[in-house]
Amino acid sequence: MLQVLDALRPDFNIGKVYAAEEFRQHNDKTRQRALAARLTGIPLTFEPHSEFKKRVPDAIGLIRTGDTVPYANLILESA
Repeated sequence: MLQVLDALRPDFNIGKVYAAEEFRQHNDKTRQRALAARLTGIPLTFEPHSEFKKRVPDAIGLIRTGDTVPYANLILESA
């Protein structure tokens, strides 16, 4: 997921990012800091996974990374 985010950042103007609260519960601080570092200056909202999934039907595009990191899905909102 982080590699895909790195590839998107130069060409996609991200205004806001949504992630499941469970990401913080199931991933260590190193992984959490790695995500935060890549999103410096971009608002990151954590919400319960059940609420996060409700945003998916409104998505314009999806990227399936095959990442095995628990709750690593992100919703990127353009600026």
